[in-house]
Amino acid sequence: MLMQSIRKSECPKELESADKRSSVHEPKKKHQAAFQGVGRTLGSSSTSATPEETSSTSSLNTAPNPSPGLVHNTVGDIRSFIDASRPESATIYQLQMMGFPPKLLVDPTQTIEQAGLANSVVIQKF
Repeated sequence: MLMQSIRKSECPKELESADKRSSVHEPKKKHQAAFQGVGRTLGSSSTSATPEETSSTSSLNTAPNPSPGLVHNTVGDIRSFIDASRPESATIYQLQMMGFPPKLLVDPTQTIEQAGLANSVVIQKF
């Protein structure tokens, strides 16, 4: 009987007051507005950021301007770093840039940019 009253939106007899004078008031529901913000997904390349967002994050996400005395690292510098990191290991190895087919890095005077190594993976092959 209780559930039937609730389904009909009536006050169940068990909840009615004994004197029948006081009434039961249903609380009013607050109006909820639909979400009106901007949504973002992970990996999104959306560039619709507000000017405030771009000005505050641009200093964190951009590389500093190169100074005139900036030294460009070379393939030889990569080899020197590997040799210095593991002095006990063999120095007879090849450096290769990952990809298909792997590209041998044979010219130690090439800069990282000239060799196409920026944002690439370099492997050491014995």
